[in-house]
Amino acid sequence: MKPTLDEMFVTLKHAHFIELYADERKKMDEREHEEKEAQRSTETEFVKLRSDSQWKKKEGFVFLTEILPEQIDCFVSYLAANPGSMELLLQHLGHPSLFISQAASRVLSLVLFHVYGEREWPLLKRYLEWSFQSFLDNALRKHTVLCLIYLARNKKVSDSVLLHTDIVRRIVDGSRKADVGTKYYFVYLLWVFSFNPLAAAKEEKAREIVSFSLQLFREVEKEKIARLCVFIFSNLILHGGARTARLLVGTRVGPFVEVVRGKKYGDEELSEEVCFLQKRLSEASISLTTFEEYAAELRTKRLEWSPTHTSTLFWEKNSPRLFEKKKELLRILSDIVTQEGEAESVAIATHDLGQFVKFCPVGVEAVKEFAIKDKIIRNTQHPDREVRYQSLIAVQKYINKL
Repeated sequence: MKPTLDEMFVTLKHAHFIELYADERKKMDEREHEEKEAQRSTETEFVKLRSDSQWKKKEGFVFLTEILPEQIDCFVSYLAANPGSMELLLQHLGHPSLFISQAASRVLSLVLFHVYGEREWPLLKRYLEWSFQSFLDNALRKHTVLCLIYLARNKKVSDSVLLHTDIVRRIVDGSRKADVGTKYYFVYLLWVFSFNPLAAAKEEKAREIVSFSLQLFREVEKEKIARLCVFIFSNLILHGGARTARLLVGTRVGPFVEVVRGKKYGDEELSEEVCFLQKRLSEASISLTTFEEYAAELRTKRLEWSPTHTSTLFWEKNSPRLFEKKKELLRILSDIVTQEGEAESVAIATHDLGQFVKFCPVGVEAVKEFAIKDKIIRNTQHPDREVRYQSLIAVQKYINKL
């Protein structure tokens, strides 16, 4: 008896299913074989890392850096089964061979990016400690920053770094002796962090980010630096809202925006961000009192001559307010007059302290409390002419109030 059309269709459908299953099974077997080969190869290369021979170590790292992007799952499985392997990688960060040290850093950044969770914080902490030291090493600096740029794209890693480290200060220290290209990568790293709301959550950290970005733009006035700075400031405002916008007004971001706008770089996206920044800064300026603007600038510890410093009316009205918040602003002025490398800021802070003594009824007593008089007297011998001049004027105002 011949099969019906329906029976023939079912038979054909079943045969097609069997064929598909066979193909899929073959692919699964091939993948399983590849994974086993990758596991065996990984074990072989880790054996090389344990060797005393530098050449074998280098061979091992060359293989690992090549296989990792494509076989990351296999590599992670191997690490889970062999916990001591991560310790082995960490130990190689301090290897005297530059190649081995950099290769270990690259492998660790790739692995931590894919596996990081709260349990891995001790590993990340050790990696960051090495990275911060490497910021100060000419041979390792650029490579280390690039690895951290990759790693910081992981939100959990970014959270931990911003919460538990002084990353911005480390970047500032590391960039001091960096070449122009590496300075760009430092700003790029800050740009990656600026996408994290935690970058704007604490005023002090946001202020550090803004101050460093502006400082670097003054040193390297190039379009790619300006572009990153603009987007960093925009991200901070998006996360921090009006509070962060007021902070940016106080840290003199407004003049920076005017400079960038005047350059006419021809980048439409950049122009849109500049317009956004101008609008938000303008809105913040309206709600910001003169004294709040002065206080915000003071907290950056980078001062510029402006009406808030030179206005007699400002000091007549606001000098007693330096006692607010447990004399926070008075302490900052006291710190600025002794800082090195910022002659203009030192001169302005000295001028402000002279005005404070002149217009505040108890200014003399406050100056004695923080030993400010002695600091200013020492600055009468300062190498900068303006600092010497402002110090002499401030001492004269102090004597007149005795």
